[in-house]
Amino acid sequence: MKTKEQVNKIKELLDKGVKQIKIAKDLGVSTSCINYWINEENRLRRIEYAKNYFNKKSPEEKKKMYLSRKDYIRNYMRTRYNSDNQFKERMKKSARDYNKKSRNFKKVNK
Repeated sequence: MKTKEQVNKIKELLDKGVKQIKIAKDLGVSTSCINYWINEENRLRRIEYAKNYFNKKSPEEKKKMYLSRKDYIRNYMRTRYNSDNQFKERMKKSARDYNKKSRNFKKVNK
């Protein structure tokens, strides 16, 4: 949902008078997701709220949230890697590029 093309398409549809709820249904997302990506002020406010929410937590709660998120991302990546060949190829390419950079960095700093 986050590509510039998608956001621009949403803005065009809104300019044509299409309702947010219709756009959201067509894209398979919520209206709050549509609003998040087209309204800069709303997005910044929500990001700030999330930072404050996390910073108010105790260290134990932060660790629990971190581990929960880590498990969620791990499972998402595993599922996506096994089901989406384009994603799989991008991940492999990314790993190869990272390894090349780290090898070059080690050679330069010896």
